[in-house]
Amino acid sequence: MNPILVILIAIIPAVALLIFIYFQDSHEKEPLSLLLSIFGLGILSAIPAIILEWAGEKMLELTFGGLNQIVYLAIYAFFGVGLIEEGVKFLAAYILTWRNKHFNYKFDGIVYCLFASMGFAAIENVMYLIIENFTSSNSNAALTMGIQRGLLAIPAHAMCAIFMGYFYGNAKYFKSFGDRARCRSNMWIGFLIAVSLHSFYDFCLFTQNGFFFGLFVIFVIVADVFTVIRIIKAKKEDQKMYETPLYRQYWTGPAANPYQAYGGYQAPEYGRYSYNPQGGQGVQPQQVAQQQAYVPQQVSQMSYTPQQVGQQQAYMPQQTNTQQPYAPQQTNQDTSRFMPQQQNGSQTEQTVQALDYIPEAYKGSTSVVTNTGVAPKITRKQLLHCPVCGTINSLYAFYCTSCGASIHQMKNKMNQ
Repeated sequence: MNPILVILIAIIPAVALLIFIYFQDSHEKEPLSLLLSIFGLGILSAIPAIILEWAGEKMLELTFGGLNQIVYLAIYAFFGVGLIEEGVKFLAAYILTWRNKHFNYKFDGIVYCLFASMGFAAIENVMYLIIENFTSSNSNAALTMGIQRGLLAIPAHAMCAIFMGYFYGNAKYFKSFGDRARCRSNMWIGFLIAVSLHSFYDFCLFTQNGFFFGLFVIFVIVADVFTVIRIIKAKKEDQKMYETPLYRQYWTGPAANPYQAYGGYQAPEYGRYSYNPQGGQGVQPQQVAQQQAYVPQQVSQMSYTPQQVGQQQAYMPQQTNTQQPYAPQQTNQDTSRFMPQQQNGSQTEQTVQALDYIPEAYKGSTSVVTNTGVAPKITRKQLLHCPVCGTINSLYAFYCTSCGASIHQMKNKMNQ
């Protein structure tokens, strides 16, 4: 048979599976340059695999050669074939994608692992068919083997890659939240599942036994069904990785830890997480659909209410329909720290304009009229300017309600 036709027969099933999985990625298509690089590295991974398999076979013969044939073949299928081949395919995907900026969705893990696996499977198929074409006296032997491997071997490689890629994407997802434990566990689970599936597939063929051949047929059918289910599940569970905001440099305390997700308030565009004030697990990624995302209120839509200080009664402004500056009531409690000073209009205007943290909208006035009434005069004891986005916050706010930046360090400057 023509060698070019043999090569086409060998690679067409792998290319068909790559096209199929590429269009299953519905959120964001991966760059073709990156995918071709992964596919190429998957092809090159066959070189170390051949060397390691040869060395592994010699070592296993010396170590376990005297065991029962079934036991020896099981050990050889796992350590001599499955572990090596899935290992080089995983490294081909990991080296190019783990720290790549395009790895920003969980489903991307399946795409990357499949492209690496199909690169390995394609070159392996080409080698088998070319050898069969030149060594067999039957002119159709290569065609027959190509059909058999196209229906069994190539889908088997894809099956292992899909299971490994599913957990690979989960590992990167938990890594983006700083959960190293679940990152490592998902990485190992996916890799060991792929190795086990590959090993059992090869073991059934190595035995050349009728019982194991029947078991092989059942295994292929069941594994293919679960692979399709896994793809459907991965598409439903596809989520974007946690992205570190650009204002990370302003964070302090626990939020500044690059391996811990920020839990000050929920912002779905940056990730899915919640804060547990009672301790325990602390920050845990959550499904946005399972809880309502926090929407910070606008300062202009609410009247200002200072927080309580010690045992003193907090100062509560009354609602009024007039446009006159607010005059607080006299109480028996010591609320002098919240009482605005009585000044004439010119002095108050100069004082307000002298505050560098007051936005332009508030300068030049002695009071702020809101939708719910007239708020008290702006003073250093009441409002705080976010150093990142400029939002007006309570003096006792730990994080900005708009952008999430840490602003508590500004309190010392404000109180000076």
